[in-house]
Amino acid sequence: MGSASVLAIKEHIDAWNKTFDIQLYQDHPPLTGQPHLDAWLAGAAHHEATLVNQECPAWANEPTRFLTESYSVGGKSERLFALVETPLPWRLRLVFTGKSFLRAPAKKIDF
Repeated sequence: MGSASVLAIKEHIDAWNKTFDIQLYQDHPPLTGQPHLDAWLAGAAHHEATLVNQECPAWANEPTRFLTESYSVGGKSERLFALVETPLPWRLRLVFTGKSFLRAPAKKIDF
């Protein structure tokens, strides 16, 4: 992924981890023209919805949001870790990024 894509992904992760705002994944983003980025966005939406116990948004299940060949972030040495650590929403789309940095909201514990 290019540096602009990486920056956009980092900004998205930061925004999600600060707000847990479901609008970050419910709104249907236009296709970027970069299939691996479009699949990553769909994987993030699916993962974020799972983190807050909601359904994956319909747009993230469109055929254009799935790759037909796998895409791995990083070099050869990182590929094995990416295969092992990538969460299911990205695996389904054949995007292997490794561990997700998207967090779930903290749950309040009542005593």
